[in-house]
Amino acid sequence: MVNYYSCGYGPIATSPPGSAALNDLVDALARAGGKFDGLRIGPLDRSAEFSDALEAGLRNGGFWTFWTHAFFNWYAETSGTSYARYLQELPSSFPSTSEKRRQAFLRKATGSIVIAQTPSELHEQIRAYEQIYAASWKVPEPFPSFMPGLMHLAADRGWLRLGVLRVGGEPAAAQVWFVVNGRALIYKVAYDERFAKLSVGSMLTCALLERVIDVDRVREVDFLSGDDGYKAKWMLARRERYNLLAFNLRRWRGLTAGFREWISQRRSSIGGRPVASVNVAGAALDR
Repeated sequence: MVNYYSCGYGPIATSPPGSAALNDLVDALARAGGKFDGLRIGPLDRSAEFSDALEAGLRNGGFWTFWTHAFFNWYAETSGTSYARYLQELPSSFPSTSEKRRQAFLRKATGSIVIAQTPSELHEQIRAYEQIYAASWKVPEPFPSFMPGLMHLAADRGWLRLGVLRVGGEPAAAQVWFVVNGRALIYKVAYDERFAKLSVGSMLTCALLERVIDVDRVREVDFLSGDDGYKAKWMLARRERYNLLAFNLRRWRGLTAGFREWISQRRSSIGGRPVASVNVAGAALDR
């Protein structure tokens, strides 16, 4: 129920589901999983109530469960702060330098920064985004219509913050952010490598950070998946996201695959790498 664009897994609800609703969701997933040898569910926030309920429900349903690393996630809590104060709190001086470059860039009037939010603004800015993405270091999208469709959907719902920086009228950098439920999600970033020396990507990040902190008043900015070094310069904290592997003990392939995973995690534990607890049909085997 996810694809490689997904950065989080959990119930879609207008408010946090209660324990009864969580149990119903988990029971349905366990019943569906009974037809398969195994499931991989994630990325998950292990501190969320849903994650605990999910593991317990699958375990009680006859699955052998393991937690594995999915990715590290850089983020920052921004409640009650301003953009200017946020820059001062960052351990790196790089964002503050980038902000000075942005102000100089705008004063010289040699380029422009646009942040599109509404459907009426999208046609020109999506075209610019696609031109920048094609000229960047990024691997071409396997499904070219996915991102334009997602941006249109987000704009219709008021979530979209599509930033485009132009140098002399030419598209140079683009970033796709979403603002949802008090959180700013940094989803796609790209720049034309011809303009790399101008720090176009960093200047655009400054513009979007200012928008979401000072205007949207978000409580959190989230860089989503990836432990890229540049993200540490912009964010204040890092956390881990996990996958939950569940092997069906009622099917021999599931049992075999479960033992392979158990052996793999056992070896990792002996080698000094921490491994999460493993549960076999309700019995905890702490590694």
